[in-house]
Amino acid sequence: MDKVVDSLEKAYQDIIDAATNILEEATKEDVDFIKAKQNADSSETTASSISLLEAYVGEIPINSGLKIFNEKLASFKVACDQADELVKSAKQKITDMEKDETNQPDGRNI
Repeated sequence: MDKVVDSLEKAYQDIIDAATNILEEATKEDVDFIKAKQNADSSETTASSISLLEAYVGEIPINSGLKIFNEKLASFKVACDQADELVKSAKQKITDMEKDETNQPDGRNI
């Protein structure tokens, strides 16, 4: 049981770390985007502004962060499924024990 709980805890922490990395990277990208936009706004033509922004957007490295996040999310789902199976198994054992107790009053075998 400890192994399942530890696995779930690790998977949860991994997904939180991956989400944090995406948000931190997005924040850096937003700052760069604003700077690029300011530079583009001071350009001579709208066409050059658009091409600068398009070039910037095409270079955003968030896709790798999202890929890592999706991998961690899949691992987290597997860990949740394992924990769910453990809980179901424990419930079934308790139910079976309760049935045995009701069929054997006072703990004696019939």
